[in-house]
Amino acid sequence: MRQRGRLHGQALCVAAFSLLSTIPGPVIAQSDGRWKSGEEVYVKVCGRCHESGVGRVIKGRAFPPQAYGAFVRHGHLAMPSFRSSEIDDRALQALGEFLARAPISTQVDGDAERGFALVASGAYGCAACHAIPDIRFPKGNVGPPLIGMAGRSLIAGQLPNRPDVLAAFLRNPPALAPQTGMPNVGLSLEQARDIAAYLYTLEAPNGP
Repeated sequence: MRQRGRLHGQALCVAAFSLLSTIPGPVIAQSDGRWKSGEEVYVKVCGRCHESGVGRVIKGRAFPPQAYGAFVRHGHLAMPSFRSSEIDDRALQALGEFLARAPISTQVDGDAERGFALVASGAYGCAACHAIPDIRFPKGNVGPPLIGMAGRSLIAGQLPNRPDVLAAFLRNPPALAPQTGMPNVGLSLEQARDIAAYLYTLEAPNGP
């Protein structure tokens, strides 16, 4: 189990540094006080991991600005640290304030019809593990049935059931819930959002 955890952490590190290596030089060069806003720092730097499913969702977490600043300066788990020459103190404060007040996403940014088509295609094996109301066969029982997904409070028993979290989880389940048995099946961000939109149409049946 410990070896699995180490391998998982190493994989996240590789993914994080691979994404960071794609940040163009001119973007990092803005770190000497010329960042326009905390949102710009988030979009151009943080979002490369935290909006792609590599890193955890950090919007709407209600951390104080100083906590975000500590994560950025000192790193956290697989997340690397950023020097003041990369994100200066003023920009870091603005980033922390932006994230602290960022609203929790309540909108599903995806297409439910496309999501159902992806699930029904069988290409990603959803029905092999889950019973899905709109799919007659197979009716997997390895994972929980997906009916009522819209009304559940948690994803994988531990993550808040929000559209942004669900899309990130679908794209890379082990990154958000290391103990899950659900594999990374190679969904793009758009595909994950579409499937999330479909899952939120699966309301629980009315009780007696």
